[in-house]
Amino acid sequence: MTIPKTMKALIMTAPGVPMSIGEVPTPSPAKGEVLVKIEACGVCHTDELYWRVGPPTTTFPHILGHEGAGTVAVLGEGVTNWNVGDRVSVPMHHGQCGECSFCLEGFVTQCAQKKWHAGEVWGCFAEYAVTSAETIVKLADNVSFEKAGPCGCAGVTVTGAIRRANVPKGGWIGFSGAGGLGLMGVQVAKALGYKTLAIDIDDGKLAEAKKLGADVVVNAATAPADKGGLPGAVIAQTDGKGLHALLVVTTAASAFESSWMLVRGGGTVVFIGVTMAEVKYMPVVILSKEIKIMGSLLGSTDDAKTVLDLVATGKVHPLTSGCKLSEVPHVFEELEKGLVTGRKVVTQFV
Repeated sequence: MTIPKTMKALIMTAPGVPMSIGEVPTPSPAKGEVLVKIEACGVCHTDELYWRVGPPTTTFPHILGHEGAGTVAVLGEGVTNWNVGDRVSVPMHHGQCGECSFCLEGFVTQCAQKKWHAGEVWGCFAEYAVTSAETIVKLADNVSFEKAGPCGCAGVTVTGAIRRANVPKGGWIGFSGAGGLGLMGVQVAKALGYKTLAIDIDDGKLAEAKKLGADVVVNAATAPADKGGLPGAVIAQTDGKGLHALLVVTTAASAFESSWMLVRGGGTVVFIGVTMAEVKYMPVVILSKEIKIMGSLLGSTDDAKTVLDLVATGKVHPLTSGCKLSEVPHVFEELEKGLVTGRKVVTQFV
């Protein structure tokens, strides 16, 4: 495979400054890394946030995009577990030290030396991307690059959060938000043996959630006030007790604020969506209901393998639509307005 000296990429020069497609040097893999020819990359709300406020890097120009998929093009020194031409998913997580207490205890996202695509290292809004040979995941032949892309963040994230919520099989898992994460989460939870409930204010998105397997959908904006509003609607549909776990996958502050009211005693609230807003809670209620509130930043490589296996076996169908690399800034605008159902995925890089 002949690797060009330069590649096309969507270039970020500073936070909030309009991005444009340009030519940059094609990166070379270091020891333990591989170069992947990117065939698809999902457009995540986190990319939009990084563009708006700045990613965890001080080096510009920068390349966003962290839901990549493609083929291995070059092997770095010491890489023996991959071959050129292998079809792979390139998840957001680029690598970690593997030796600190966080790594040894399974919290690799807290490692001081962790690196993320679109964060500390260049991402996948480009024709090629360098990544760790330890974090990429092999794709089954029947999984398209477009469908694999969102699994690298949306799929990994919800799968990891479901695992951490530790809900008994057959229990109720709710998703506050029926966007890219919520629609993926409903499918993963169903495939893993849970009952699912989706919450949103968009009937169109809720219809998609129902089509993809949600047992119950609730419109937070139209839940009858005389029947307890959103909490009343959720509790009534979940054995009269509430959810075993609620995964908040939206950026709406109101969803975080109401979350504790939707879970049963001993239930778990998992924060996944990113908001900078202040949220008020009543500690006495958390105490009396013995609720657990936790954050889940990103899943593991094993979680990536789990969700991709579910896609390969037909149990999960990522809801995607293709777009051009040049259209990513417009997709950012749509994401901010809540207009994207499922996941937009870059499939055209030229």
